Amino acid sequence: MESAAKTEPESVLVEPKVPEEEKEIDFSQLANLAIDPTVFNKNRESLHSDKSAKDGKGEMKMTDLPEKKIIKNQDDGSSVTKMILIGFLSFAVTIALGVGIGLAYLQWTNRNEDSTPVVEVEPDTSTVVEVTATPTPLVEINKDDYKILVVNATTKAGYATTIAAKVRDADFANVTAKNAKETYDKGDYLLVKEDNANSRALLKELEQATSLTLTLQTDIEKEDSSAASTSAVLVLGQ
Repeated sequence: MESAAKTEPESVLVEPKVPEEEKEIDFSQLANLAIDPTVFNKNRESLHSDKSAKDGKGEMKMTDLPEKKIIKNQDDGSSVTKMILIGFLSFAVTIALGVGIGLAYLQWTNRNEDSTPVVEVEPDTSTVVEVTATPTPLVEINKDDYKILVVNATTKAGYATTIAAKVRDADFANVTAKNAKETYDKGDYLLVKEDNANSRALLKELEQATSLTLTLQTDIEKEDSSAASTSAVLVLGQ
């Protein structure tokens, strides 16, 4: 029986390869890359040049990381002032444009109104009939034929006597004065028998003599019931 000694192969100890720890993602680098694309190339060059600075575990030191750029917002309030100034200028320009357009429209309207032709229409005088009133001539009266009674219907003492004296001065010889029997509305009246040309002529003569405004009435019976001895009654009621 052939005996052969088998030799077992020597066991080789293989150390497991330890994977490098995943590096933490630095989002600030992405921000810098968005601002300056050349940052990416600079970081790659920096990583390649600093491989020798790694320690035995394959880790990069914190001091070897690229320095992050910090962007500060240096706003001193000038932008707010500019916005306010721009808004104010816009408002002023809008107002100026509105006023200018309004004035231009008014001038244009006035110009159109002034340019409207004015048509003069002459009145038609062909159908105008001139009517001239012929005044009625007053009848001349004989003052000696009239007997005038002056009555006082007021509270003035001696008023009838004073007016009767003025009638006598106007060449009426037969004039008497006394108090009124009836009550009258405020005013001065001349009572006669009838309204005719002679009565109206007498009224004008007595108005001129007494400076009174007389109203002609045909009811002489109020003061002279018979109306035989009196031609007219002058009633003083104011």
